Amino acid sequence: MSEKVKARFFYGWIIVTVLAVSMTLAYATRSSFSVFYVAILDEYGWTRAETAGIYSLSLIVYGVGGIISGFLLDKIGPRKLFPVAATLIALGSFWCSRATHIWELYVAFGLIVGFGQCSLGYVPTMT
Repeated sequence: MSEKVKARFFYGWIIVTVLAVSMTLAYATRSSFSVFYVAILDEYGWTRAETAGIYSLSLIVYGVGGIISGFLLDKIGPRKLFPVAATLIALGSFWCSRATHIWELYVAFGLIVGFGQCSLGYVPTMT
C-alpha cells in the first residue's frame, strides 16, 4: 500500500453511532411506560383511564411537538437541539421517579419527556 493511499477514519460513523444510541434510549424511555403501567396502578390506585392518559398525552405532545421541534432544528441546529432533548428526557424521567401525584407524571412524562422524545426522534435524527 502506498503512502499516498492511507485509509482515513470517516467521522460520519461517530455521528451515526451517537444518534443510534440516542434514538435507542429515547424510544426505550417511551416504550418503558407499558412496563411500569401495572405497577403504577397497583401502587397509587389511580384508574386505568387516568394512568393511560399520561402516555396518551406523551404521544400527543410527540406528534404536535414535531412542529416546534422542526422549527428549532432549522433555527438552532442538531448540535444544540439534541443535547437539550436528551436533557429533557433525563430530567423528566428523574422527575417521574420522584412523583407522588398524578399531575406530576402528566407534566414529567407527558409533556417534558414527550417533547424530548419528539426532538430526539426519528424525523429530526434522519434530517
